[in-house]
Amino acid sequence: MRPPAREGDYLDKPLPLVRPGGLALAHNVDMAQSYVRRVTRDPDLETLFCREGSGLGITLKKR
Repeated sequence: MRPPAREGDYLDKPLPLVRPGGLALAHNVDMAQSYVRRVTRDPDLETLFCREGSGLGITLKKR
């Protein structure tokens, strides 16, 4: 049985696969505060949040 994933894993694992100019989408961001902190503090990412429902994060990988 695998241990539960940490919130940071949801970005750290797939992000290297995203090319510069690519997008990463995340739902339920209202419940994932560590994810929100991570995408807003990284200068290589630009994130837009849609606060409808439980939240959607749209992140652009700049470099």
